[in-house]
Amino acid sequence: MEGDMVNLDVTSPAATLALGLMFLKTNDVAVAGRLSIPDTQFALDYVRPDFILLRLTARSLILWDAIRPTKEWVEAQLPELLQGALDGGDEATARARMMRGARGVRAAEDDIDREALAQAHANALAGACMSLGLRYAGSANADAAELVEHYTNVFMKLKRQVAAGSPQAPPVDRPTLETCLDVAVLALSIIMAGTGNLNTLRLLRRLRRRLDSTPGGLTYGNHMAISMALGFLFLGGGQRTFATSNKAIAALLIAVYPRFPTSTSDNRCHLQAFRHLYVLAAEARCVEAVDVDTWQPVYVPLSITVKEDAAHAEGSLQRTTPCLLPELSCLKEVRVCGPRYWGQSLLAGDKALSALLRCGTLYVKRKLGALPYAEDPIGSRSLLSRAFHTRGSHTPAATVVSDGDVDKHKFEMMNAFSADPSILGFAEHFCSDNTDFGSFCRLTHFLSPSGPCGPCGRSAQRSP
Repeated sequence: MEGDMVNLDVTSPAATLALGLMFLKTNDVAVAGRLSIPDTQFALDYVRPDFILLRLTARSLILWDAIRPTKEWVEAQLPELLQGALDGGDEATARARMMRGARGVRAAEDDIDREALAQAHANALAGACMSLGLRYAGSANADAAELVEHYTNVFMKLKRQVAAGSPQAPPVDRPTLETCLDVAVLALSIIMAGTGNLNTLRLLRRLRRRLDSTPGGLTYGNHMAISMALGFLFLGGGQRTFATSNKAIAALLIAVYPRFPTSTSDNRCHLQAFRHLYVLAAEARCVEAVDVDTWQPVYVPLSITVKEDAAHAEGSLQRTTPCLLPELSCLKEVRVCGPRYWGQSLLAGDKALSALLRCGTLYVKRKLGALPYAEDPIGSRSLLSRAFHTRGSHTPAATVVSDGDVDKHKFEMMNAFSADPSILGFAEHFCSDNTDFGSFCRLTHFLSPSGPCGPCGRSAQRSP
C-alpha cells in the first residue's frame, strides 16, 4: 500500500503468475480472459509493457493444450493494436492501426504512443517464446525450437538496428530488447535441454562473446541468462532434461523469471537464489544400450512411439542410443530395431519401461555374424551383407581370391563374427598358412575352408 492506493507495479507480477499457476493446465477460458492483452490504446496506458510478457505467459499456462509451435499461434496472441508495431512503418500506418484498435473512438494524433506499442509488441513476442519453452520443455521439438530461434534472431536484428540508429529501427530501448532476447534464449535452451544441440550452442556462443559496456548495453543479468542457457543445454552432462509436470513447470517459471539483476547483489525484484530451483524440474531420461556379451556400451537404433494427446497425434520417433527418451507419461512403446541386434519391445505400463528410465541401461544381444555399429557403421563388413568366395572351377573369374589374399579373407571372416582380441589371435595362430609346424597340418586343414597348407602344401578339401 502507498497511502490509500495499492502499488500495482509491485503486486501485479506476483498476482499474474499466481493466477496462472493456480489454474495451470486447466484450459479455463474464463480465467484466461482475465489475463488478456490490452487491445486499445486507452487500456495499454494502464499496463506496463513488461507486464504483458507475464500476462501472456500466465495465460498460456492456463490454456496449456492450445499452445502450438507455429507462427499462426504466436500472431493470434497479439491483438490487432500490436500487429506490425515492430515493423518500423510510417506514422500513417501506425495511426491507422491505432484507430482500428480504438474501436471507433476518435483520438488525437498526438495521443499515439508508438514507443508503448513497440515495447508491448516485443514483450508479447517474448512471452510467446517463454510459453513455448515451458510447453515443450525437454522435448527437443524441432518445430518449437526453430520458431523460438527465429524470434531470437528477430530480437538480435532489432537490437543491432537500434544500436546503429537505423531509421527503420522501432522505438524500443536497448534494455527492453536485451531482456526479450534473454527470455527467448532461455526458452530455446529449455526446449533443447540436455541435447547439446550444435545450432543452439553456436547461437549461445555468439551471444556470450559480446562485449558492450556502453550505457544501456550488457549487464550482469544478461550474461547470467546466457550462462544459464548454456547450462540447460548440457544439463547433467547430456543425461538429464526437463519435465513438464506441474511442479516442474512452477520451478522452471520461478528459475527463469524475466527480471534479471543488474549486479551480483541485486535482489530487489527477484531473489537470485531462486534461479537454482530448476533442479526440481530436471529428471534423468538418458538411456544407454549395453551388449550382454561384452558388457560394453553400444549404438542401437530405437523406435519410440508416443501417445496421442490434445496437441499431437500418436507418432513415432527414431533415436540411436545413447539418447534422451520422452517423458514416461508420453511413452507408449520403446522398441529395439535394426538388423544387428535382437529385437525387444517395452510397452507403457510395464515395470521394465519404468526401470529403464530409472537405471538408464538397456541390455541388448548382438546377432551372430553382425558387428557393432561403432566398428562397422555402414554394415560393409558384416556376414549378413557380403559373401566370401572360394577358389575353384565353379568360382567366377571376377570373384577369384588370389593366393596372397587368402589369409586376409580368413581374418576378415573371423573379424565379422567377433572383435575379441583373444579370438582373433586364436584364429590368426591356428589358421595361418605361414606356420612351420607340421603337427598343425591336419588342424589347419580342418579350420581352413580353402587354400594351401603352409607345412605340407596340400589344399584343404571341403567335406560334402
